[in-house]
Amino acid sequence: MKIQLEKLKLIEGKDDWLFHSSLNGTVLRKSTSPCRPSPHVERWAAILNARRQRLARDGISYHHLVAPNKECAYHAMLPDGIELCALRLATSLKIATATSPGLLLYPIDELHQASTVRTTYPKGDMHWNWFGAYISYAALARAAGMTPIAANDVEFFDETVRSKFSMVFGRTDLITKSRVVASRTARTFNNRIGAVGNLQRYKNPNTSLPTAMIFRDSFTVQLADYLSQHFSEMTLVWQPNIDWSLIDAERPNHVFGIQSERLMATPPDDDTGPSNSQYVAAKLAALERAQPEAVP
Repeated sequence: MKIQLEKLKLIEGKDDWLFHSSLNGTVLRKSTSPCRPSPHVERWAAILNARRQRLARDGISYHHLVAPNKECAYHAMLPDGIELCALRLATSLKIATATSPGLLLYPIDELHQASTVRTTYPKGDMHWNWFGAYISYAALARAAGMTPIAANDVEFFDETVRSKFSMVFGRTDLITKSRVVASRTARTFNNRIGAVGNLQRYKNPNTSLPTAMIFRDSFTVQLADYLSQHFSEMTLVWQPNIDWSLIDAERPNHVFGIQSERLMATPPDDDTGPSNSQYVAAKLAALERAQPEAVP
């Protein structure tokens, strides 16, 4: 079991909780080891401030949501001898951007408080569940000047599933999912590219609503239905860097960055990083090399 856990980069905590992490000294540490400060705080602060300033020149708002690592949200369930670093990248970045209200959202306190009502992450997956996503969405909506969907307008329910980590050990997992009761939005496009490069569009029949573009990762899967209620059109772009060509073409009213705490270890390159079309072309070229018959 220990070898399997190490191979999967998993830590088995209390009461069958499984965490995807490594003891790198910047997020988690052994109780006998010191915490090392993240080297990327200043770089990330510069990136976020530059995004807000550049977008503001065109009347576009910008907010960045950091999805907390599960080991940070449920550090009480970590095994004995492993501790959470207080001044990790996300917490240090929150301090560094404090003079720019609403620029960085890191809803760790809200998730801790909400977990007394329902679990916000499942035991056997790294992603938050739909309740945890709702709590984080509400914080982001308020920062952007929007009134969040009321909790009583969302139907939460539990499903027993074989989630990503628990299935490896033959366990089932209880995951809270949700449904927006009076949802008016629908996904109208999906380029079906897996992970980075994926692009999706949502539409709402209320054309008086503003528009939005979200640069995201896998944590936005559980957020999409909530956020899409606020926009006449919403575009989801799976990539860490901003694609300025897409913004110039679509001119959204709001731009959001949504990225997991774990993946912020490498700052993105907004100036020379790939566009969405370049990510897609690279994915299709790789697929053609691996499976020529799968690409028309």
